[in-house]
Amino acid sequence: MARGRGDEGRRAASPAAARAGPGGALAARGRPPHSRAVTIQRDPMTGDATHPPGGKAGARSGETAGTDSGDGPGIIRDETGAQRLIGYVLDVGAGDGTARCWLDLDHRHLNRHDRLHGGIAATMLDNASGAVCSLSMDPTGRHPWLTLAMNVNYLAPGLPGRITATARISGGGRRTRFVEAELRHEDGTLIATSTGVFQPIRSAPGETA
Repeated sequence: MARGRGDEGRRAASPAAARAGPGGALAARGRPPHSRAVTIQRDPMTGDATHPPGGKAGARSGETAGTDSGDGPGIIRDETGAQRLIGYVLDVGAGDGTARCWLDLDHRHLNRHDRLHGGIAATMLDNASGAVCSLSMDPTGRHPWLTLAMNVNYLAPGLPGRITATARISGGGRRTRFVEAELRHEDGTLIATSTGVFQPIRSAPGETA
């Protein structure tokens, strides 16, 4: 019985496939065998492949998924929807009268010029400012505050890498706080500064005023 070209191709590939192990004929053609399962996380908005916090490309030495070499008292991760979406981390444990908000920039945080999006820069400054206000009445830094007004000055482009917003209370009274904040790249570049006025929410959701 005559054999078709397809049969001959399959017979020729069989010994190589057997030697190649998982992936068989694919490995015989020079493509890597699928010897292990790989889980790919994708951004729900863009569909782009993402990496788990702390486990993405460019993570610092000693960092692993879901942790960071600087983790300790005062580190707040994934508390709100906005925080989970953008990926910033709050640090209210410095003990020096400041609160910090840091973010490892990747392509999701950049504008069409491949620089930090101005709205995200403002978000970083706003979160650090709100957190330092919270520290003035709650040592955990979690009591919610409202932003009444905030002015942002953009001074330099933000490039990929870690950026940190640091905020400090500059004045205020019983019901409001005035806050000054700055946003810097890890190389020391001052990216933006802000001043703002903030007010505490009388009671957090589920609490009694």
